Amino acid sequence: MNQSLKEKIKLIPHLPGVYLWKNIDNEIIYIGKAKDLNNRINQYLQGSINSYKTKKMMQEVSDIEIIICANEHESFIKEQNYIKQHVPKYNIALLDDKYYPYLVVSLKTNKLEIKKKNSINKKEKAFYYGPFSPKYRLRHLIKILEREFLYDNGLKINNNDYWFWLNKYNQIKEILKLKNNNFINHLTSQMEQNSLILNYEIAMEYRDAVVLLQALKDKQIPKISNQHNVDVFSFKVIDNWLVIYVSLYQYGIPMENKSYLFEIKNNLDLMINDFLEQYYQLNDDPSVILIDTNNLDITLDFSYQNKISHTKNEFLNLLEINQTNLNNFINLEFEQHKQKYLQHQQLNNEVNMIFNESKQVNNLFLFDNSFINDKYLVGVVIAYTNLIRNNKLNRKFNHINLQKQLAKHGDPMYMYLTVSKYLQQNHLFLTNDDIFIVDGAKAQIDQALYALKEFNLENKIKVFGLIKDQNHKTRALINAKGQEIQITNNLFKFLTNCQFEVDKYAKQYMNKNLTNNSLSSGLLKIKGIGPKTETILLKHFLNYSNIYNASFEELSKVINPIKAQNIRDWVESNKKI
Repeated sequence: MNQSLKEKIKLIPHLPGVYLWKNIDNEIIYIGKAKDLNNRINQYLQGSINSYKTKKMMQEVSDIEIIICANEHESFIKEQNYIKQHVPKYNIALLDDKYYPYLVVSLKTNKLEIKKKNSINKKEKAFYYGPFSPKYRLRHLIKILEREFLYDNGLKINNNDYWFWLNKYNQIKEILKLKNNNFINHLTSQMEQNSLILNYEIAMEYRDAVVLLQALKDKQIPKISNQHNVDVFSFKVIDNWLVIYVSLYQYGIPMENKSYLFEIKNNLDLMINDFLEQYYQLNDDPSVILIDTNNLDITLDFSYQNKISHTKNEFLNLLEINQTNLNNFINLEFEQHKQKYLQHQQLNNEVNMIFNESKQVNNLFLFDNSFINDKYLVGVVIAYTNLIRNNKLNRKFNHINLQKQLAKHGDPMYMYLTVSKYLQQNHLFLTNDDIFIVDGAKAQIDQALYALKEFNLENKIKVFGLIKDQNHKTRALINAKGQEIQITNNLFKFLTNCQFEVDKYAKQYMNKNLTNNSLSSGLLKIKGIGPKTETILLKHFLNYSNIYNASFEELSKVINPIKAQNIRDWVESNKKI
C-alpha cells in the first residue's frame, strides 16, 4: 500500500458509510459498508480482517473512496446499489434469477390485486406466497382467489374504502397459512356444485386450486406453521470453494431449496455477510434465520442477524435436513457446478477483453425491433449482468404512433427509435462499463451512436453489432467501424443465444400487440355487439384479453346470455389468434 493512501486513511472520520477499494487503474475491486469507517478501514491495515485472500486483494489496492451516510440503513442501501452498479470482482454478486413465480397479493389504496410475479418488490404493501414450481397450476388458484375475493355474484367489486380491502387482504393471508382445511373444503364444494350444473371449465379451475393447496398442506410442518418465513442456511468450505445451501419454509411449508457455489476470493466473513445482505435484497424478509456454519470461524454482521435463532433444539431437525441436502449437493453435483462456474469465468474474461479492454463489463444491453410489413413496430432491450439474464433491466417500447411520424422508414431508423427511447428513461443509470449490442450491421450501430450523442454518451458507451446470415442466423460480431471481430466458439454460442433471446422477446411483444389489435377490432364484428356493449364489457373486464378469457357464466352476468354465447362462439372459432 502506497504512503499517500496511508495518509489518506488517517483522515477517514469515525462515521457510518460506504468504502470503495480501487486498483491502480482506478477500477473498483471491492465495496463494503461500516458503522465506523475509520475503525473498519484500519482493521484491514492491522490485519483484523485477514486471510491470504484478503492479502491478495489488498496487494491490488491503490486508492480508496468513501461515502459518508446518515446512518447504518443508508449505508446498507448505498452499498447494495454500488455493488449492483459496479460489480466489483471481490464482492459476491447475486442476481434475481428466480425462474419460479410467486402468488402476490398487493394492497392498493382502493383495490386489491392478485397476480403472478417472478420477483419481490419490497416497496409495495404485498404478501408473497411461494415460489411455485411449474407442476402447480398457479394460474387457476389466482383465478379462484379473484372470484372469491374480488367479485360478488360475478360482478367485480367497486369499493374505494381502504379498510374494506385491508380486511380482504388479511383474509387471503390467513387462508393461505393453511391452518385448517376450511378453505380447501369450501373449494371442493364449489368444484362439485359447478360439475353438477355442467360448468366443467370452472369446476376444473376449482379442482386445480384444491390439488395445489392440498399438496402444500400435506407437506406442512405443524411446529413452525406459525412462522411466516423460516430460512435455513448451511455453509461449508471445500478446498477453495464456498458452498451454500438454503431452504425456505413458509408457514411450515417447504417452498424452495437452492444451492450456491463461489470461488473464495476474499475473507470468509466478508463473503458470507456479503451473500446474506444481497440474498435479503432479493428475497422476502425472514421471521427466523437458522445458520449452520459447519464450525467455520466467522463473525456475522448483516442487516437481519437479529432474526437468527440460537435455540437450535427447537429447529434441530430443519438444520439436519439442510445439512443432509448440502452434503448430497457436494457429493453429487459439486464438481459439475464447479466446472460450470470456471467455464463461466473463462467466458466472462473473454467478454471483458473483447468488449471492454479487459475491464469488468457491468451490463450487456441488447437492442432489437420487430414489425410486420412495416407495421406494428416495437422495440425491446434485454440485459445481461455477469452474463446472466437480468430481467429487471428489460424494457419494451411500442413505436406505432412514432412510426407514423417518421420521414424515413427502415430498420436503422427503427433502431434509433429504440435506443433513443431507452436513453430517455435510463441514461442517468448507465456507466462507462455498460455495453450496447444492436441487432444489425454498421447502419444500425451508427443510429445507436447518433442516439447516444444526443445524450452526450457517444464516448462513454461502446456499441457493437450482431449481424445475421441469409438464413437469419447469427453470423458475426462487428465493432463500431463495421469490422468483424474474431471470437472463440464459446463466446459465439453465448452471443448467438443472446441474439435469439432478444429476437424472441421482440417478436413476443409485437405479437401481443398484434393480438390485442385483432381482438379489439374483432369484438365489434361479433353479432349483437355494438359500441355500447363493448363499453359495458370493458368497464367490467378492464381489457379485451379478460373479455375473451371470461367464461359464458361470467359474461352472462354483465350482458344478456345470447350476446355472451356469441362471444364464446367467436372465441372458439378464432383460437388461432
